[in-house]
Amino acid sequence: MPAAGKDLHVHGHCYCGGVTFEVMIPAGSAPVFSTYCHCDSCRRAHAAPLYHVVCVEEAMFRITQGEHLLKGYARTGNQLNRVFCSTCGSKIMNRFGDLRFDGKSAVAFFPNLLEEATQHAMPDMLRPKGNYLAEECVLERGVLNQIFGLA
Repeated sequence: MPAAGKDLHVHGHCYCGGVTFEVMIPAGSAPVFSTYCHCDSCRRAHAAPLYHVVCVEEAMFRITQGEHLLKGYARTGNQLNRVFCSTCGSKIMNRFGDLRFDGKSAVAFFPNLLEEATQHAMPDMLRPKGNYLAEECVLERGVLNQIFGLA
């Protein structure tokens, strides 16, 4: 975890290791958002009841190896382009097309792909700050309340 006023620099990779990336968030900056997403589209893309996603300015995210392995998929009429490793299928990032956040292009990445040591000591700025579309959650309400404090 970075000390106050320090850059955050973390690394990640896909399941097979063919695609590697780094995220560098300069001191004084923060992710656009960090949340658990419960929407139907993301549940289907990740084959999971929810997932943790962090969105950063595009300049803060860089593929360091395996760019040639990346493939993308966008449903017709949807600007969201889901980018994955063509070898192992790991979702690497989401691109947002023309959508801008405070006038800047951004990408979303998945902290479950970060190095294991980072996952176990997740920096506070990367921890989820909420539950996006919690009303679409498919977890049983007791489990949801137990995990997230939601009813």
